[in-house]
Amino acid sequence: LKLYADQNTASIPFGALYVAAISPAAMVYQAQPQMVYLKDTKELGPFQSFYPEGYYLLESRPNGDWSETDLFGSSSDIIGYNDLLYDLRTKATVIVDQEWTLRSRLFDILIHDRDRHDDQWRWAGFEEDGMKVYRPVPRDRDWAFFKYGGAIPWVLGNVVDKKMKSFSANKIDVKSLATNANNFDRYFLNELSWPEWQKQIDILTSAMTDQVLIDGLNSLPPESVDYVESEIVEKLSSRRDILEREVKKYYDFITEQVEVTGTDEEDIFDITIHENGNTEIKVYRDSKKNGKVLRYHRILLPDETKEVRIYGLAGKDEFAVDVQGETDIQIRIIGGIGRDSIVFDNVQKDAKKIAVYDSPSGMDISDMDHIDDNRNTDLVTNEYDRLGFLYDTGLPWLNLGYVPDDGLVFGAGYRAIKHGWRKDPY
Repeated sequence: LKLYADQNTASIPFGALYVAAISPAAMVYQAQPQMVYLKDTKELGPFQSFYPEGYYLLESRPNGDWSETDLFGSSSDIIGYNDLLYDLRTKATVIVDQEWTLRSRLFDILIHDRDRHDDQWRWAGFEEDGMKVYRPVPRDRDWAFFKYGGAIPWVLGNVVDKKMKSFSANKIDVKSLATNANNFDRYFLNELSWPEWQKQIDILTSAMTDQVLIDGLNSLPPESVDYVESEIVEKLSSRRDILEREVKKYYDFITEQVEVTGTDEEDIFDITIHENGNTEIKVYRDSKKNGKVLRYHRILLPDETKEVRIYGLAGKDEFAVDVQGETDIQIRIIGGIGRDSIVFDNVQKDAKKIAVYDSPSGMDISDMDHIDDNRNTDLVTNEYDRLGFLYDTGLPWLNLGYVPDDGLVFGAGYRAIKHGWRKDPY
């Protein structure tokens, strides 16, 4: 508890109020925090000792129907992330607005909010063109703008655990800042190519004008305005100006390995390897009620992507592979539970083989000559782990000792861990 209390000193006072004030300009949703004063009361029962009299930040936790308010797009259906993940796997017409999600994540990066794991989001649903579209509602902004001081925290944030780097001007280590949200980004942003990222970056940076950043100070208690202005506004302005350059590095990182998933029902995966090496993937849900519903479409470039893994998950899935040329992208197909099939068309003689994973009886293949067959009876063969990607790590170390024969001994080294797909522990 003492260590956690020490970390709280890295938070900017009233930072959540400031974030809520500038969020509308960024065109992202935001739970609305309020400053409240709590009197000492016995009504808290056994929790009274944990909440002494004083000021607190109270934030809404939206759920269900909010259509009678002007918050969260007046959505009538706000759910948590577990419900969303379940609906994405089981319902043909449920999708996520990935562009809206990206803009929300870009805003996180701008304000240096490192703690954006799954449970930091609610999801607002809307009926659009026969689809149920969900958009993210970020909450819990206690780590926005966090800043450490002192030598030990500097070493912690710059050497040991880089996601702990302090909020600063003119530099953004997006990869480290996104450590907690890395698997979130890989799942909910997997359909967007760089031009779509650029579009959302332009929208956000154009909206976050200096005047917007200054006007956000009006949401703060007067006593805190000068301090927050000196700590936030100029730094945000400089980060806005370098956002595209720094985010491009992160885009390149998460695009090296792309994962595409189907549902627990019958899916159709159209995979086209074009003459120029680009790999186009379309995923349809084949539903009796809704017909053939397009749920995913992206063209992967070999200059950006080294490997794509396509998971059928469950149901009777069909993988239609049209090989018009050669590609340097490694394609892996993991069939999942159910009797699946792979059908090839226009196969080039020297085309790179596609790696296939399933049970021996779980996948029918039309052309074995172009398959790297990894089918086996191991239970983990069809496993899909949404949180499976881990960062490579490295840590320098020093060794200081004393040996009677040699005297003082000094040494140094470096310990590196490089993770691979389905390499346990690495």
